[in-house]
Amino acid sequence: MKENKQYQTETVAPAQPFLNAEKEQMEQLQRKSRELGEATQMSAIEGVSVLTGMSPGVQAQLNELAAIKAAQKAEQEPKKEIEEVKPQVSDISSEVQAQLDELAALKEAEKNKQEEQEKDPEYVKFAKPYKFEGKEYKGIKLEFDEMTGADILEAEEEFIQTKTQTAAQTPLKELSKGYLAFFAARACAQPVDFILGLDGKSFAKITRKAQSFLLAED
Repeated sequence: MKENKQYQTETVAPAQPFLNAEKEQMEQLQRKSRELGEATQMSAIEGVSVLTGMSPGVQAQLNELAAIKAAQKAEQEPKKEIEEVKPQVSDISSEVQAQLDELAALKEAEKNKQEEQEKDPEYVKFAKPYKFEGKEYKGIKLEFDEMTGADILEAEEEFIQTKTQTAAQTPLKELSKGYLAFFAARACAQPVDFILGLDGKSFAKITRKAQSFLLAED
């Protein structure tokens, strides 16, 4: 038994210096690789390649592999950011779509209302949109049938007081565009300036309607 133990001791002892030398050699190789990399801006792999004499072909393959991995990583990062932002974009799109739908519904309702108004025989559509006191009008409803005798007389008195000279020279007021403007203003519950500010075509259309009402026999 003593002989075997002695043999093992003798066998391990000479091998220990060899292992220590291998370890020291590896550490030196790693240290030199780092120093070479710092001096020449080489990567750790390139430093080892130079120190160990690695073939250019193998080194090229390693470089290609590193480039592929870097490209894959760069490609994955934007995708991750897009996935994180996507729910927020989706939420915003839903809100915007709801607002667009509401706006479209309002426009459709306004269009339907305008079409219904234009079917009314008492409604007069203007030749072009008309702005008065900050509001836009596309036409106006003349409610002649709702007027009373008092309304007709008040329109005449206002015409005489405002257009004194013109009224004095007008024997038949129903033929005067001036009086018809005052009469039409009463029919649509607007000041006379509303009628006088219309474009010529729309003004003529309204005063003709007023005259037709006043001169109608039935």
